Amino acid sequence: MQLLPTSGGRALARVLIVFLGVYLALCIYLYAQQERFIFLPIRAVENTPRDFGCEYSESVLYSQGKKIIAWHLPGNPQTAPKVGGRSLLYLHGNAGNLGHNSGHACRLAGYGFNVFIFDYRGYGKSEGEWPREKTVYEDAEVAWQALKAHEPDPKQIIIYGHSLGGAVAVDLAAKHPDAGGLIVESSFTSVREMAEVDPVFRYFPLSMLIHQKLDSKSKLPTIRMPVLFIHGDADRVVPPFMSKRLYDAANEPKKLVLIPNGDHDSNALIAGKTYSVAVWDFVASIRHTAAAAAP
Repeated sequence: MQLLPTSGGRALARVLIVFLGVYLALCIYLYAQQERFIFLPIRAVENTPRDFGCEYSESVLYSQGKKIIAWHLPGNPQTAPKVGGRSLLYLHGNAGNLGHNSGHACRLAGYGFNVFIFDYRGYGKSEGEWPREKTVYEDAEVAWQALKAHEPDPKQIIIYGHSLGGAVAVDLAAKHPDAGGLIVESSFTSVREMAEVDPVFRYFPLSMLIHQKLDSKSKLPTIRMPVLFIHGDADRVVPPFMSKRLYDAANEPKKLVLIPNGDHDSNALIAGKTYSVAVWDFVASIRHTAAAAAP
């Protein structure tokens, strides 16, 4: 005798089918559109370093045939001795553009660095379609080569990355062990671990879906240069424990500076002199390490 499903059973089956269909559609959407969640470029450039009291010059680089816009901010000559006249390659985060980073670029130039900052393809006035992991790595390499052409001693170049730019900075440092040092601020371990922090994404098969990996934690063990990690302990965008995990993955010499009450973008403003001294001490440690290694 064959048992027929009850009306309640059929209704439950339909609900399950709809649920699975929606879940599958969401998985496909997250896979296909994840660049739109990760990269948030803005085209309009509303500020320049001059708005913050710094002079700068603009140059045009080419990455995969597309123009990318770069700015050079000369270091403050009074503080330049504190950093040994070094250059700093600034890799900005996932949102905004050069204009949104003008203030901090000017601040770093005030510390004495010759700052070189650029917009990835798809950001600001740089050409190109929507950015993705591969293209920001390519653009960072172009910027590195452009800066190296003007600074023939790569040990005089410090790679700096903020937020997502920290992941780009780690990738670039792994490819160029001849760089003088690496500063990673307010950054994360990987896109997957960032997604796992969000309770919504925990219900998705992240290992299968995430192809924009930006995995700094796996690359740091290959890097053998001085590294400074900076993170605000009140960061509401990237949890501070991410920098602790990055620090744990890195080789010596390394240092982690947690800024009390610092948020994702406000560490230098809130910490003031503490922030600048941390950067200057880091450069001093690079000099000490280089001197100790000299024959």
